[in-house]
Amino acid sequence: MIEEIINQYMEIDERITETSFSVTSRMKNSFALLKKRIIEFNLLPIFTKSRDGRTILTLHEWHPPKKSNTWINLVLFITTVFTTLWVGGMLARPDEFTFPGGLIYGIPFSFTLLVILGSHEFGHYFACKIRGINATLPYFIPVPPPSPLGTFGAVIRIKSPIDDKNALIEVGAAGPLVGLIIAIPAMIIGLILSEIVPMSYVEEGITLKLGNSILTLILTNVFFKEPIEGVLLFHPVAWAAWIGMFVTAVNLLPVGQLDGGHISFAMFSKRHKMIGWIFIAILLVLGIVYWPGFIVWAVLVSILGVRHPPPLNMVEPLDKKHKIIGIISIVAFAITFVPAPFTL
Repeated sequence: MIEEIINQYMEIDERITETSFSVTSRMKNSFALLKKRIIEFNLLPIFTKSRDGRTILTLHEWHPPKKSNTWINLVLFITTVFTTLWVGGMLARPDEFTFPGGLIYGIPFSFTLLVILGSHEFGHYFACKIRGINATLPYFIPVPPPSPLGTFGAVIRIKSPIDDKNALIEVGAAGPLVGLIIAIPAMIIGLILSEIVPMSYVEEGITLKLGNSILTLILTNVFFKEPIEGVLLFHPVAWAAWIGMFVTAVNLLPVGQLDGGHISFAMFSKRHKMIGWIFIAILLVLGIVYWPGFIVWAVLVSILGVRHPPPLNMVEPLDKKHKIIGIISIVAFAITFVPAPFTL
């Protein structure tokens, strides 16, 4: 039966000639037709190119994933709302925060941060849905105080393979670009609400200084001149937007299966591992010179691996539209990355 489906597929695409499941064509849009028929038999078609230029078809066993328990997503989200309200309350009222009444002051920070992080993950989620990729709803990761963040962000789990490099670009870029679109106006609003305070205010208790990315530096200089005496005190909305941009940059690192790893593999398939190791080395240097957290991150992504699994159809080329999306994502990484994010 499977051989009959493959033969029918080859009759539809007259450019294809069979030699024991070996075909010579770029497959183009006809790949989706074959996948739709073959998947009914719990098999996936995989196309790779041989050294002599032929396109090789192989079939791999695959079973549809089980349905996720959405109550886990809900519990994690509610917990993250609580932890971000707590952190936001302490940011807004550092000397007057009391529990639980002070949580109400954390609403601007919590709402802004969760909207940015949620937009990021739902960008991935809907990109998967459009492409017919099975993915879970976002899992938010709560972190209780004394963390200055309240959360380590959110993730979705992609539970079915991605078709080709174009889909890989869409899934990888959708999250950070959507999140950044939300974070930029949030930062502008936050800067408008921020104020310049005397240096003595800092000496009395505030010790954490945030680093600037190219984007935050430009936005800050648009709304504030460099103060002669005093420092810029971020409003909690600006602090949340800064975190959102920082998360965008970290996710766009071109390593492994991070968002940037998806994009790097789609654009530079043969060199993606080398690019990944170069950026891990850069993180180690930045961790030694500026912020030790980068060392932890470099070790973590090294353990997870710099290799990216290939999509099902490695023959379909990256089209012009998706190359542009990839370039925009690289620019987004360049303008949001902070070499020295935190200093005391």
